[in-house]
Amino acid sequence: MWIRRKFGNDPLYHALVQAYIDTLLSNGHNFECFVEGGRSRTGKLLPPKYGILRYVLDSVGSGRVEDALICPVSTQYDKVIETESYISELLGQPKQKENLRDFISASSVLSLKLGRIDVRFHEPWSLKQFITQQTTKIHHMPTNERNLMATISQEERSRILRTFGYRVLSQINDASVIMPTALVGTVLLTLRGRGVGKAELSRRVDWLCHRVKEKGGRVAHFYRAPTTHVVERALEVLGPKLVGKTAGLAEETYHVVDRFQLSFYRNMTIHLFIPEALVSVALYSRVKKGGEPSNQQITYDELLTRVSFLSQVRIPLYFTTRNMTLNRYDSYSEASLSSLQRG
Repeated sequence: MWIRRKFGNDPLYHALVQAYIDTLLSNGHNFECFVEGGRSRTGKLLPPKYGILRYVLDSVGSGRVEDALICPVSTQYDKVIETESYISELLGQPKQKENLRDFISASSVLSLKLGRIDVRFHEPWSLKQFITQQTTKIHHMPTNERNLMATISQEERSRILRTFGYRVLSQINDASVIMPTALVGTVLLTLRGRGVGKAELSRRVDWLCHRVKEKGGRVAHFYRAPTTHVVERALEVLGPKLVGKTAGLAEETYHVVDRFQLSFYRNMTIHLFIPEALVSVALYSRVKKGGEPSNQQITYDELLTRVSFLSQVRIPLYFTTRNMTLNRYDSYSEASLSSLQRG
C-alpha cells in the first residue's frame, strides 16, 4: 500500500491508515517500516520518524490489537554507491532529481565490485510489555490490561513514543556489524600526513577488530580469511577514488584521497566509542586551560560532572544510556577510563 509522505489535516486519511495498520496487526501480518524515514548522508543513524511508529503504538496501546512484536533490523553495505552525491548535498548542493535517463545509465553499476551486504536481526520484543513498563513507571501502579494508555496525558504519550523510537535505533546499532570497508576507512582516517604500508594497515585493522569486540560490537564474518586478504578486498571495493596507492617504494603505501567520502564508512563505527569520546573531551577541556601539569589535573567527581553534562548535549549520535544512570555515572566513566588506558 502506498502511503503519502505528509497527511496534513486530513482526518479521514489518518483514520484510514490507522484502520489499515490495525487490520494488518490483528491478522498477524508482518510489515516493515524505515524508522529513519530516509537515507543517511553521513553513515550515522538519523533521528527516528514517528509517523508509522505512532500508529503501531496506538494500535496496541488502545487495546484494538492484542500485541505486536518489534524486530529491529540492521542492513550494512561494503560499498555505498551514492556517497559522492551524499557529500555534494552535505556541502550545500541541491539534491539531484531522479529521472529515466539517469536510471538507465545507472545500470552500469551492476558491473562494479560492490562487496557484500550484511543483514542482521535483533531479538524481537513485545510492544505490549514495553508499553506496560513505561506506563507503570509513570503511575507507579499496574495499568489497565485492555487500554494500556487510557489514563496518561498526551505529553506522556509523546514521551513513550520518543522512547519507543530511540529504543529501536539503539537496537539497530546493537544488531549491526562493522564491515571491512568501515574498518579500513576508520584506520586510514586516523593517519595524518602520510601513507601506510599494507602490513601496518593490516595490523591496525586487527587492533580495531579487537577493540570493536571488546566494546560488545560485532565484525563482519571473514570466513577464516587472513586479515591481509580482507584488507586487500576492502581496498578494492573502496576503489582509487577514495584510497590512493603509491608504488615504487619498498612496500606499496596507501593514503586517503577523499576524506569526506571515506568518513561515511568511518561513521559506521563511531557509535561504539562514544563513552571514550565523552571522557576524552571532558579530560581535554581541562588540558585546554594550559598551565603546569599540576594545574591540568582533574578530580574524579569533576570528571563525572563533565561527562554527565556532555552526555546530555544534543548531538546526532544515538547510544544507550542505561549504564550512565547508575551510581552517578561511576561504572560508565570507570569503564571508559580503563578502555582509554588500554588504548
